[in-house]
Amino acid sequence: FYGLRIKSDRILFIIDISRSMEKKTENKNPKDAWKPAPAVTGDGDAPPPPPPPEVILSGPKINVAKLEVQKAIKKLPKDTTFNIVAFNSVAKQWKLKPTMVKASDKNKEDAYKWIRSLKPFGSTYIDGALRLGFRIAGLENFDKAYPDIRVDTIVLLSDGAPTDNAFNAKNMDPQIILDHVKEWNKHQHVVIHTVGVDMVEGIEFLKKLAEQNGGVYVDR
Repeated sequence: FYGLRIKSDRILFIIDISRSMEKKTENKNPKDAWKPAPAVTGDGDAPPPPPPPEVILSGPKINVAKLEVQKAIKKLPKDTTFNIVAFNSVAKQWKLKPTMVKASDKNKEDAYKWIRSLKPFGSTYIDGALRLGFRIAGLENFDKAYPDIRVDTIVLLSDGAPTDNAFNAKNMDPQIILDHVKEWNKHQHVVIHTVGVDMVEGIEFLKKLAEQNGGVYVDR
């Protein structure tokens, strides 16, 4: 997912669909500057040249995100369970019941249709998206023991600093969100990876969110 290698059989994708995701990504494509290695002659045991780097898609960030999510879902083994949350000023999940579904061909096709229907608008309420994510995981009630955690990995993608969910949204103190996640994930059942797309604000927050929850931050 955006070059991030993920090992999980219970994965939740959380995708930013705020209005800023309409903007065109500024990422440059490393394939444009790639040149194949010169041919090696006289040595039958020489290793093959490395393949070109993976294409970084261009265009509106929301379109790139949709394609990256679909590519990642396509690669999921059939015994994997997954779900998707999209968020702006509110958070919504793809599958309500069951909250996690097998990565069957039919479920993948249904997921692609839902992803394609997403439209960018609103603000960047990451706190609400993560709250929903941990509810899906089965960790919303912190005073209860959950022997069966439904999610072991969350991958969060965003392109901006977190906001609250007010009508006139304002930036939210990232430490509040980190404190919430620390409580929700106090037994470290869930690994959180983060992907920042053309980040101007919020990079340090996403880095800390991943670092504090056993994950990796990817800057794209």
